[in-house]
Amino acid sequence: VVRKHLFIAALLTGASLFITPYGFEYLSQLFLGLLPTEKNISKISAVTAYKSPFANNDPMGLIMLLNISICSLVYLYSKNFRKIEWSSLLSNLIFIFLYTRMMRTTFYWAPIFLFSSLTLLSDTPNASLPLSNRLSGVASRLWPILIFSVALWVSSVTIYKAMSTPEMGCWTGFGIADSSPVNESKYIKKHFPTAKVGNTFNQGAYLMWEIYPENKVFIDSRHFPYRKWDDIYWHYFNIDTIRRQPKQFADYITRQDCDIWLIGHEDIVIGQWFFLSPNWKLVYYGRNAAVFLRQDIQSHKNLDNTEIHQGIRHIKNFVYASQALKWTLIIQDWTTAEIILNDMKERFIFPQQREKIRKLNHLVQLLKQKNTGLILH
Repeated sequence: VVRKHLFIAALLTGASLFITPYGFEYLSQLFLGLLPTEKNISKISAVTAYKSPFANNDPMGLIMLLNISICSLVYLYSKNFRKIEWSSLLSNLIFIFLYTRMMRTTFYWAPIFLFSSLTLLSDTPNASLPLSNRLSGVASRLWPILIFSVALWVSSVTIYKAMSTPEMGCWTGFGIADSSPVNESKYIKKHFPTAKVGNTFNQGAYLMWEIYPENKVFIDSRHFPYRKWDDIYWHYFNIDTIRRQPKQFADYITRQDCDIWLIGHEDIVIGQWFFLSPNWKLVYYGRNAAVFLRQDIQSHKNLDNTEIHQGIRHIKNFVYASQALKWTLIIQDWTTAEIILNDMKERFIFPQQREKIRKLNHLVQLLKQKNTGLILH
């Protein structure tokens, strides 16, 4: 009966792959995209999530946690060797191999590891007894405390690193990530509901959620819809092109014929180009991005600092707060710069964050004293 249900579930799951807006073409490109061609390898190697976890720094301690997981599985399987469920073992072996190759595959390993471990633990209730028999009574009582202490230490280190040196767009807590252009999208939706919008890569997903279908989105983080020209996008939307081929970049922007461009603060050099361009005017910016309107389109009003100040308060992620601050220095918005700095001083309390805030504060005061904007080269 179990096998019958598993077969039906697998059949339905396989059929669900075809329920996409793109039909079979979507599935075929997934397969073709995994072939080890030079183009595919080049594209995959440019994405951090597709690299081996051993190829990058590990500020969150994920490698340590995953290695502990592997050791735990080895121990549990060794205790249940004669009663091994081979489907469970093979699944874990496959994902352990994939884990050493691509960081992103560890996302899918987590539930397999969890349920495999629970099953193995249920079959070995006395797995620790042989060890306990060799220890004194006091040591036996200390053994669970030791295990709990190690788990608590690992968790504490991970949480501390997540809070003190979070990855871009992440923070410890609830709510919408700072990587989403929430207020910027609302601004476009309210004031330019039918405008043709251009945007940078990281902002596209939330833009589509907020302003589609009234406004079409230029690009988002999906590969399939844009695979025929995303190489062109990445050629132009990078710092080298802006610096070495500014005219070609300007021509590319002109050819897109957009009414509005939303440029994320992580692409601050590109944002600076738009700010300095005579063909575009800054009409709004928030904690995530800046909104530029083409000069020949009449704006409903000038830059509203009150609206900006309300939308840029209490940035949760340190990286985004720093980027938003640098953007205010480029456009010489000293009032907003002070607001962001004060919020950073209140929110970010860890020593390494405090040191960076001190340096940023020095930069703000220096530029403010000279009354000159930050120029990025």
